[in-house]
Amino acid sequence: MTVTSRCLVQGKRIENSQTIQYTSAGLKTIIDGVTITNTTAAAVSLSINVVANGGAGGPANLVADALSIAEHSTYLCPELAGRRLDAGDFVSMVAGTSDALSLRMDGRVVTS
Repeated sequence: MTVTSRCLVQGKRIENSQTIQYTSAGLKTIIDGVTITNTTAAAVSLSINVVANGGAGGPANLVADALSIAEHSTYLCPELAGRRLDAGDFVSMVAGTSDALSLRMDGRVVTS
């Protein structure tokens, strides 16, 4: 078994429609840290889903519902830190305003 520490999502903007941000391609992925930065002058809402392979984002897999990320602030997203994703599982997000929130996700990918 090989475990590789890596950047899972490198500096992308979160969309204002439900969008997959990361899909586990290894045997599993462990999320170590997530940083979400609001670069606007107004608070922006954020919802996060952790979805099993083959599923879709919805109320059953919501881990954060309409969080308010304050203007010009950074949120460290404890809802995702330490989560394990099996192969094909994914993290999906939706922001209240398009292109207002920046995302970075780091973790470990386990391969054979």
